[in-house]
Amino acid sequence: MFDQIGPGALTLLARFREILSTDPLVPADRALRGQDLKALGFEGPAIGAQIERMLDAVYADPAQNTPEKLTAILTAAGVEGP
Repeated sequence: MFDQIGPGALTLLARFREILSTDPLVPADRALRGQDLKALGFEGPAIGAQIERMLDAVYADPAQNTPEKLTAILTAAGVEGP
């Protein structure tokens, strides 16, 4: 089957595999999760809003996906637990 795929498709397939194995693609892939935000004092809709903020940051730069960096992102944006 793969003997009929050109080198461009194989390169693309390799990149997809790399993305799937390393890049945070869904909220569960983040270094901080909802329970972490609850521990920081967030409640209800504020948790969802901060999850979106963190996910946007991690999509833009996957290196931001550490607890320390995500906490710093929330703090830099002036966001703290209630």
